[in-house]
Amino acid sequence: MRSKNWLKIWQKKGLSKTEDQHVLDGWDLNSEKEYQEIAYSCLAGNENTLMKPNLKTVEFGCGSGAFISALQAKFPNLETEGLDYSENLINVAREKNQSTDFNVLDMNSPIQDWLKVLNHNKYDVIFSFGTFLYFNSESEIKSILEKMTSILSNKGLIIIGEVNDSDQQINSKNVRKESLKDREEKDPNMVLDQLYLPKKLFSNFAIKNNFACNFLHLPSWYPASAYRYHVTLKML
Repeated sequence: MRSKNWLKIWQKKGLSKTEDQHVLDGWDLNSEKEYQEIAYSCLAGNENTLMKPNLKTVEFGCGSGAFISALQAKFPNLETEGLDYSENLINVAREKNQSTDFNVLDMNSPIQDWLKVLNHNKYDVIFSFGTFLYFNSESEIKSILEKMTSILSNKGLIIIGEVNDSDQQINSKNVRKESLKDREEKDPNMVLDQLYLPKKLFSNFAIKNNFACNFLHLPSWYPASAYRYHVTLKML
């Protein structure tokens, strides 16, 4: 299973505690500044929402906490929490950001397990950045979106960063083959396949569940922008 194979990589990375958070979370080809630009691009159009006081927010698939650190650098008053299925990365996140609550959670687990580790029953904003790449199937994604919806506040917002576009899968393989060549030569086991999702999965989910769906571009200098997109789902 794809997600379990990737978990082995994240657990291994979680032992490299001297590395920067964004490197531990898979952006080792980018500088911290570049990572922040990629991360902030998924927030476009929602910055004012994130500046509102007393928001309840959470990130699913937080890894070592790189996205949360980037968020708090841009929105210092934003309180959030993070969850990830890699215990090793969660341990790093706890060390790096001791003011934020981090817990271990597999997003494929039932909603009852989510509620056991979440600090709240409802959230105003739910993030998941660079996580939907590593699941096994579209059915898993649909199930996760349904669970996210069940804990979303009225008029709440879901922000999903870095999704592989199934319409660009051939282009993706060419770009990834070139960009990951050096990494594959060093350790072939560190290069695994990823999940590709059609945009209609999100647009259809939005229609069915009364969301406004919006697709966002990644920075043009970023090679993955040729085959990835961000998506936001705003409850109507």
